[in-house]
Amino acid sequence: MAGGAEPPVLVDGGGEDASWASALPSREGTYWERVRRTARMMDPRVAFVSEGAVQEAKAAVEVADRLGRPDDDALDWARQVVDATIHPDSGQPIEPRFLRLSWIVPMNCLLDAAMVTAARPLTIVGSQVMNQTYNAFHYEANRNRSNNDTTVQRVLAYGFATGSSVSVALALNRHAHAVMERAAAAGDAAAARALKPMLARRLAPFAAVAAADVLNIFTMRFSEWTQGVHVFPRGRDGRLSTSVAAAA
Repeated sequence: MAGGAEPPVLVDGGGEDASWASALPSREGTYWERVRRTARMMDPRVAFVSEGAVQEAKAAVEVADRLGRPDDDALDWARQVVDATIHPDSGQPIEPRFLRLSWIVPMNCLLDAAMVTAARPLTIVGSQVMNQTYNAFHYEANRNRSNNDTTVQRVLAYGFATGSSVSVALALNRHAHAVMERAAAAGDAAAARALKPMLARRLAPFAAVAAADVLNIFTMRFSEWTQGVHVFPRGRDGRLSTSVAAAA
């Protein structure tokens, strides 16, 4: 910025201890730095860090940033633990721990396995509902705290996402069965056996999740896009403003 002024830090705000997050330096100056930081937050190793170690890591990061201490291997790991477990708005650990970003890979492996292996309508519905229920709790635990979404907004978001994923999964499953039956009626037994697993077991679950995610993104971030998120100055307490552009 002109005059050598430090750029503001865009931090989710409005929680119990927003000044905690605003005092930390930004490590997301470029797109790839943000990608790298997100990948580190998803590291499954962090999922098994004890609560005592989380508090020690948080204290180490706070002291290092206050004193301007350069990162070493121990401090780099402490930052990774803090990023993955501490909510930037409240400064408190995200609970329960399976809703933290470090758990998203193992949890989604289990959920994806359930959705891909679901063959009957009842199991398809159950696996999609289970996946969207986990997503709803995960989004709520990690959401921006600048705005307080109403219970109605959350229920509608969950209902729309779950309904869309179930509808798409069932529709594609029915389509796969119809294609298989037409192929069998035409005497093409090999095609009939191949099309069902390809469409019903591979395409349907992921297409259903993709359809639900479109609605999830819109409904979960609607308040941020319309009302903005809080913007804090680097290294100082107090909020500068609320920015819609920062939420985009």
